[in-house]
Parts: sequence; C-alpha cells; structure tokens
Amino acid sequence: MNASELANPIQFFPNLAGLPLDGGSIYIGQPNVNPVTNPLTVYQDIGLTIPMAQPLGTVQGSISLNGSPVAAYLPSGQYSMLVLDKSGNTVMSLPVCSPTTLALNYGQMTDYVFNSGVDYVEGTTVQLPIPVSPGSAANVWAYFAGVPQFGFTVPAGYINFGAPIPVGIKQVVVKVGQSVAVGTPGNGTVTDSSVAAGSKLSNRINDFIDLRDPAYGAKCDGVTDDTAAVQNAIAALGSTGATLIIPGPTLISAALTFNPNTQLFPINGGYFIGKAGTELVQLQSAPLAGPVKLLMNMAARATNGMTIYPEWFGAAADGATDDSSAIQSAINFLQNTGGIVQFEARTYLIGTLVQIGTGVGSVGQNTILQGKGRHSTVIKSTGANQSAIQVIGAAGSTLQGVAIRNLTVDKTIAGTGGVGITGQYTAVLELTDLQVNNHLYGVSLMGAGNTIANQIIVSPPNGVSNCRGFDINGGGTNPGGNKSSVFRDCYVVGSSSTGSIGFFAYGAYVSDLMFIACETLAMPIGYELDMSASANTGNEDVQLINCRADNVSTYGVYVNAAGGSGSADSMVTILGGWFDMGNVVTQVNLIYLNGCQGVVIEGAQIYNAPAEANAYGVYMQNCQGCTILGNTFREMKYSVYSTGGRNNMVKGNNIYNAAATPGIQQAVMLSESYSSIQGNTFRGYATNGAVIDAASVACSMIDNIADPANITTRYSNSSTGTAFTANNIGA
Repeated sequence: MNASELANPIQFFPNLAGLPLDGGSIYIGQPNVNPVTNPLTVYQDIGLTIPMAQPLGTVQGSISLNGSPVAAYLPSGQYSMLVLDKSGNTVMSLPVCSPTTLALNYGQMTDYVFNSGVDYVEGTTVQLPIPVSPGSAANVWAYFAGVPQFGFTVPAGYINFGAPIPVGIKQVVVKVGQSVAVGTPGNGTVTDSSVAAGSKLSNRINDFIDLRDPAYGAKCDGVTDDTAAVQNAIAALGSTGATLIIPGPTLISAALTFNPNTQLFPINGGYFIGKAGTELVQLQSAPLAGPVKLLMNMAARATNGMTIYPEWFGAAADGATDDSSAIQSAINFLQNTGGIVQFEARTYLIGTLVQIGTGVGSVGQNTILQGKGRHSTVIKSTGANQSAIQVIGAAGSTLQGVAIRNLTVDKTIAGTGGVGITGQYTAVLELTDLQVNNHLYGVSLMGAGNTIANQIIVSPPNGVSNCRGFDINGGGTNPGGNKSSVFRDCYVVGSSSTGSIGFFAYGAYVSDLMFIACETLAMPIGYELDMSASANTGNEDVQLINCRADNVSTYGVYVNAAGGSGSADSMVTILGGWFDMGNVVTQVNLIYLNGCQGVVIEGAQIYNAPAEANAYGVYMQNCQGCTILGNTFREMKYSVYSTGGRNNMVKGNNIYNAAATPGIQQAVMLSESYSSIQGNTFRGYATNGAVIDAASVACSMIDNIADPANITTRYSNSSTGTAFTANNIGA
C-alpha cells in the first residue's frame, strides 16, 4: 500500500488570529463526510504500522505527538479534515483534500445566512440558492446551527445537502470564497515574477523564507551538510530580516551568525544540529519556538537577552533522560546577555551539577532559571552526594542579577551529601518560591551579598546528621560576607538527626542579615548565629523578626559571641516569634546566648508544650548588656537563666507555670554584676520567682509582681555591694 505524508494545506495550521496553532485538534476522515464520526487511520510511520490516536494535536502550527512536532502518514487517497482550536472553535473544515492536491483559499469570504420559515422549511428543504459559483465544494463551508456539515454538493447556483435540513435547525450559514482557485496550480506555473512586487502577497511571502527554497537549496534531512545553504539564506536576508523557516533537521558544520531582524521558526520537527558539536551559532533575535528542539550539539550563544527553553538544546523533561547537558547549554547560551531559561511543568533529571557563572568576570550575569511552579517543575539529581545548581562569581567580582524561581530541587534517592542551591560571590541573588528536598545543605551562601530569599521550603534527608537548611557562610575573601541579605517566609522541616540546623550563619562576616517570618520544625537547632570568628566590624545588625522554631531538641536560637570580638554592641535582635521544644529528657535552651553583647529579645512567645523538666527559656552565659524585654514564658524550669554576665536587664516579661513541677525558678541571675530584674510578672507555680545569688554584685530587683499563692519564695536578692530591692509586689 502506498503511503503519503499528511499535508498541511498552508504553511502552518493557524488559530483564529492567524498565528501558529498550539493545543489544537485535527480530525482526518473519509472524504465528504464528518471526519469526527467517519475517521481514517493515521500513522506515525511511512510504513503505516504505528497508528496515531485522533484527534491529532498541534504545537507551533504543526501536527504533534506528546508535545513535539511530527510527521503523520495515511494511505494515498482523498480525505476530509476538521481543525479546531483549543477552545473547540472551528478553524478549518475541508470536505475533500488529498496529500498532493489541496484547494484552499484564505481570501475574501462571504457569509450567506438562511433562516427557518423565511428561506427554508425544516424537514423539507434539501438545497439553498447561492448567488456565486464556488467551482468546488472544497471552497464552501456549511453550518447547521454552528455545526459544520459534510457531504454536500454545489450544483450551479445552489448548495445541495443530499437530505432535508433537520427539524429544529433555525439557521444555516454558508461561507463561499469570492476569489477561488479550483485545484492546485501546475508545478512551476506560479513563479516569483508572477507575484507583483510590493503587493500584500509579495510582502507576506517575503516575510517567511523557507530554507528549502531553490535559491538556498537546503535539504534539511539531518544528513546533508546544509551550512552553505543557510549562509546563503542569511546573506540574502541581509539586515531587512524575515522569519526563517527550519522545516527539518538541518546539519551545519561552521559558525553562523543570524541577523538582528531574523527570527528562526522551526516547523515539522525542524532544528539545527552541529556536526562537530563546537559550531558557534549566534542569535540576535528570539526564535518563534516553544519548548522544542532547536539548537542541538553546538556552542550556541545569544547576543541579546531572551526567553529560552532547555528543550531547544535537547532536554527530554521526562524524568528519565539525563537533561543536565541540555540545561547547561541553555545557561551557556545566555551567558553573555542574561535572560530567562524557562522550564516546563515537568521533571528534568540531572546527572551532573548545573552552573551559572564560571568564577571569572560577569559570565552568567542576569540569568534567570524559572519554572512553572514549586509543585510543577522539578529538577532532580541522581547522585546521593550530588549537588544540583550552583551560582558562582569571584571575590571582588561578584556575579549579579541571577534569579532562581518557581521550581523544586530534589534527588531520585535521599541524599547523604550535596547542596541543593549554592550562591558564592554573588550580588542581588534572588531565590523565590522554591522547594529543596533531600540534600545535606538545602541552600548554601558565601559572599552572597544582598541575597533575597522568599518562600523557600527546605526538607533535609531524614536520619542524616549535620544537615543545614540554610548554610550562610560569612567566610571567604569577600568583605562583608552575605551582608544586606533577607530571608522571608522560609521554612525548614523534618530532620531530627544530631547536629542539624535550620538556619546557620557563621564565619568572619556574620552581619546585616534579616530573617522575617521564617520557621523550623523538628530541627535540633532552629537558628544558629556563630560570631566567634567575626571581625570587629562584621558582627552587627542581625534580626529575627516573627520567626518560629517548633519542636526543637537542643536550641531554638543559639547566638555565640555576638559582640564578643570587641564591638560595643552586636545589634542582634530577636523580635517576636514562637519557640517551643519537643519531648526530650536532656536540657533544652530555647534561646541560648553565649558570650554575647547587646542582644535584644523582645515580644517572643517561649513555650514548653510538653512541660518537660529540663526546659530553659532564655539561657545567657557570660553575656553583657543584653535585654530580655516583654516576652511571654510558659512551663519552663528556668524562664530566664543568666550566669557570669554584666549589665543585663530582664524587664517586663510575663512568666507562668501551670504545673507544680519541683525546682522551678522563674528568673535567676548567678554571678552577675550590675544587672537587673525589673517590672516582670511571675504567675502560677514556682519554687522561686526571682533569684539573684550572693556571688552577684550590685544587682537590682524592682517593680516586679508575684502571685503569692503558689510561688514559695517570690523574691531573693543576695547580691553584694550596692544591691537594690524595692517595690516588688507579692513579697
């Protein structure tokens, strides 16, 4: 049996706006009847052995299969065709056509409208008059109440439906071409000279140039070297530009630079493919292409920013094929200009790290990786210790303007190592609407100043120790570390293993960081700020605003050596938020300050939900000038416990214990100097309300209120020197 490729009657299938049709439906059936109810079998191979399901899909105006343009075949002979857009609107209805002779005219059309009771009788009338002779039924479209009809004939002056117009059809519309060409002109009868220069038709023809035009001679078969033909087309187009149609796999073996006004338009599965893999192809205008093959096996580069797809470079996005090379090629394509690498709502598997930037100069600047949503686009690495995405500049030459948005980074197996997203020596790095799963470190930053992290969920691997949700390294050789960085609405959940931390900031420059409405759940340590290695100018202006640490087993917040290297005040502020512990038997310090200066904790809710006997609300060791102000504590063994400090103030806090657990002391100072417990409220059960021991010097206890009912000793100030105790109610 002979097979013919299913032809497109025009250059591409259009939508109702005349643009290439995406998401359309094509029905192929027996001639002169409805192809929806009388289909013919269409095949995806010329041997007619692999049937295709109908309706056929469309992408970029071409027949598609699984989202990619393909050729379709059917036995030789006539057939009918119905083309609908993605909303079900009729775009094209052809009662009779063939693989080699299709008559279609998109010139001026005239509608003839016939109404029941005026122009015809329902159930009786078989034919209606039309004042022009269309020449062929292929040039006529008929609709009963909007439903396309097939199988009619067009004798002179009439359209005959072959049967009475059904009862209930109130209106019939017949569309007839005013200027029609019956059949296809003979081969060679329409030449360039027969089209008037400057006419609308001539201009439209010149807007679209096909590489197979005899003037260029490309074969576009993926085997013949078409380099010379493409170069001829580029030269012929010059600076005027046009849309250059790539009708099939086009092999090239040399560098190509397309003019600024030339747009590439792949159809029928067309794309460029390099012979050696090193051919430099430069594009100055964005192609008219969605996520399809376009620039394969070559060193392609953009000279202007544009939105591109990893599929241009061969990404399968099927969750099984390694797409790392294609994604890296997409990133490299934009490395000199910036632009958007747009991922589809699919899974992209990567076997190796993908990287923006080279650590040299501005390569990769202003590049954006963008998905279709955190739960839709997934980039998944295959190795247990493999890192996924790295953004890298150089010390003293930061990489600027990179963004990663709206996607998930994951692994095919739970990892014991690797980093989900790394930013190193960057400026204004934007991380938005992301999820990072199963990496030892979710997000790792070093020298990443002005980072903006919004709505990021990190889920470390279960059972793996020393995980980090956010690893914020203030080391390296870039002065200022990660200064002026903001973490907003970020969430770390799910690793109860030893040493794991939700947010960990450390190194020589732990400075100018802001955490807003962030949260950790079931992490041993929620937030750790380790300033023990900080330079004098680095440890300042760190704020936790309305943050949470739920179900912690070691520390909710641990601040080490803030101001301890010589700065007068650390300017570390914990403002608001919620901190609670899990069911553990060892001591838990919900907020632990060690060797700090000038830390302020204000307005926080500090809660021991399971009422464990080893809960410490705020534990301060060897701290100076710290303020614990206006917080609420509940069910703590020690709500505030400070030892070895100086000039600290515990003021205006509300402390409550509902259960009569032995040994509760609500506010304690040991070996303190010039510190005060002032204006607090002590409620519920306690052995002691406020205690300052005899090893303390010149400490005050004033204006506090204690409920005498269930607090055994409300106030005890044994400090020596000019100690002051006054106006305490409930004494």
